[in-house]
Amino acid sequence: SASLILRIFVGATKALCPLGLKFGARIQDVPDLLACALELDLSVVGVSFHVGSGCFDASAYRTAITFAHEAFQIAKNLGISFSLLDLGGGYPGNFDTEEHFKFFDEVCDTINECLDELFPADSGVRIIAEPGRFYASSAFQLACVISSIRHIRSEDSNEEKISYYLNDGVYGSFNCTVFDHYIGEHYCLEDKFTLPISEETYSSVFWGPTCDNLDKILDNFRIRKLEIGDCVVFRNMGAYTMAASSNFNGFASPYILYYCSLADWNLLAPLLKDVFSSAFLSCDEVVDFFAEIDSIPVNTTAEAPESLD
Repeated sequence: SASLILRIFVGATKALCPLGLKFGARIQDVPDLLACALELDLSVVGVSFHVGSGCFDASAYRTAITFAHEAFQIAKNLGISFSLLDLGGGYPGNFDTEEHFKFFDEVCDTINECLDELFPADSGVRIIAEPGRFYASSAFQLACVISSIRHIRSEDSNEEKISYYLNDGVYGSFNCTVFDHYIGEHYCLEDKFTLPISEETYSSVFWGPTCDNLDKILDNFRIRKLEIGDCVVFRNMGAYTMAASSNFNGFASPYILYYCSLADWNLLAPLLKDVFSSAFLSCDEVVDFFAEIDSIPVNTTAEAPESLD
């Protein structure tokens, strides 16, 4: 009695993680698949696609929706009435540059134009999407501490390369560098990445803490010398980071510190009233707490609290 969705193939070439090799039927195979579904008395109710996670090609959505419309027409010719279109996921969610804002607007405009043309509001088709990456791409910033440093002289030149060993790596939050093509955008809390151009820089590499040579976060970039204990912060962390982390070599996942500005909290508190009704603090008490600590500097070396109370 299950209702089935026909996944179609979209060959997006500008996606960070193309998914077409593993999932999706090519449009020329749709007639045979639907004929087989009819023969087996299966209920196929719609079409889905995924242009690839982190797709930076707005035209891929136009191609996908056009293919989906063609699949709808094939189904109609076979006497099958489709009622659902799933636009998939992979939508970019980093909005730290004007370029990212413009691209997302371009994606939205492209999708809306195609839907208005091929699946208008009166078509009776329910349209859904799966914007997981959109919400999670920049969910947090990851703070790592330099635990040790190694200086290496090049055999070909006298230049020094510095290896920095951090307390998180590709077996933890940085598995996104291996599986999701994340490029570590980082800065140091001591502002050592924003020093004048005259400051000498060195070829550098960030390593994770495990025994594996593959546990490399970032290589062949230049910064000035950092120190043991310095805190390096990585921006735009979220999608496919901690969700796939492990405790390999005994290194635990990072401690999570949730932060919300007082202005945002005042906006969200009424919506979360029921959530906090049985918590340690009431909404009013939490607001008072934020107001009280607003001027207190953060101690970045503090240990994680043992309990919420």
